[in-house]
Amino acid sequence: QITTQRADIWGPNNDLANLLLRPVPDGDFWATVLLTIRPNTFAQQGGLVVYQDADNYVRITRGLVAEDECDQCVQFGIEQNREPRAQQVGVQETTVYLAVSRRGSTYTGYYSLDGTRWIKVGEYSNVNLRQAQIGISAWNAHVVAPEIPVEFDFVTIEQ
Repeated sequence: QITTQRADIWGPNNDLANLLLRPVPDGDFWATVLLTIRPNTFAQQGGLVVYQDADNYVRITRGLVAEDECDQCVQFGIEQNREPRAQQVGVQETTVYLAVSRRGSTYTGYYSLDGTRWIKVGEYSNVNLRQAQIGISAWNAHVVAPEIPVEFDFVTIEQ
């Protein structure tokens, strides 16, 4: 369990402290996490991050991430050289599987409700993260939001 905190790595924000990381394997991989989150305030989210540094990473999260777009979402985001962008889909369920695959220099984000049927959220090509690590985290961004727990059941990395 990780408690969200008032911090983030999105855009100019580089103060996320509760980021638990380990080295990414060489070559292609498929990484999966099962998490439960009950977001009730904008910016509460948690998920899986493939991380070079605070300005270069790929992440897939579940949370209340975009009040004006999809409210309760799974968001697949990337930041390269301090240029963030994201794709998201509405998901109301509080327990979800999230996955990131890397094939060459292409990263694809997915979610699933059962761990079997995967739904593509987005894809980014020509991504070259150097000395990347992979892990889990939870945050509230830089808004006043109650801290809430994000429960992680497992993380797997397959090559």
